[in-house]
Amino acid sequence: MANPRLLSEIAKVKPVYNIGAITARVGAAAISDRAYKDARSAMIRQTRSRFTQALHDRGFTVWPSSGNFVLLRPPGYSARSLHEALRSRQIWTRYYPQPDLADKLRITIGTDAQMQQVIAAIEAINI
Repeated sequence: MANPRLLSEIAKVKPVYNIGAITARVGAAAISDRAYKDARSAMIRQTRSRFTQALHDRGFTVWPSSGNFVLLRPPGYSARSLHEALRSRQIWTRYYPQPDLADKLRITIGTDAQMQQVIAAIEAINI
């Protein structure tokens, strides 16, 4: 929500990951439903905590997060190779080659089942 003139300027430089009008309306409705938002937020925090612990247990460095993602550094192998190995298994992560981030991956928190799939894939990868 913003001033329409401001939004028209932002639209000129917005990133490629856009959402449609229906998705925007559903998102706005979800945000306005405080009970739903609070329940989802709690679920994401719990899943993020379990996922972070599972990564720590496997030697990963994981930075503290208050969002719906974690930033991690793999133990003993490159973030890029992990990114590519996960991608080959249809698990999408964010890899940024900039110097301060090249040794890290960003993984968005999904459902418990999805995060268990990520852990299982990490365990299966031979890097």
